[in-house]
Amino acid sequence: MITEQAVIEKAVEILNNGGVILYPTDTVWGIGCDPINESAVQRVFDLKQRPTNKSMILLVDSPDRIQPYVRSLSPFAKRLLTESETPQTVILPEAFGFAPSVLPMQKTVAVRCPKHEFCLRLLRAFGKPLVSTSANLSGEPSARTYRELSERLMQGVDYVIPEQYEADSTQKASRIILLNPDESLTVLRE
Repeated sequence: MITEQAVIEKAVEILNNGGVILYPTDTVWGIGCDPINESAVQRVFDLKQRPTNKSMILLVDSPDRIQPYVRSLSPFAKRLLTESETPQTVILPEAFGFAPSVLPMQKTVAVRCPKHEFCLRLLRAFGKPLVSTSANLSGEPSARTYRELSERLMQGVDYVIPEQYEADSTQKASRIILLNPDESLTVLRE
């Protein structure tokens, strides 16, 4: 049986070489890649058959991991990322340093700090933000469990994290809030 450390090392090696993975998160299964590698990001858009004008969520193991990619990260923004009882994605203004396809025209970035032990260990080992778009074809339901992953997606990626690591998932999409420049909030998805 392959160890968790070996699974994580293989996933990180693939991500660092421009590959794409399927992995469990605190919400639903995600398609992941290095958000700085434009060709990897384009592979994700192609695999999902998703228009490139739609942005993607990034996962980080702590707010400090997103700090180098945004103009400023206030204490309030850090609390929004870490103190929610349920999965919450925060859209931060003035992002930079990612592949062009990751950032929408407004140059914002959607970020979540998951509360999922395996996912956190993967993020720590990768050492930077990780794309986390839902594991589905555009317009179809998200794969909430390993068993719901489509064969097409599984064949289209370089590595699929084994099913045993999906524990502790809510199996529903995160809440999405926009952090406005004045630090007021706009709820985009409950």
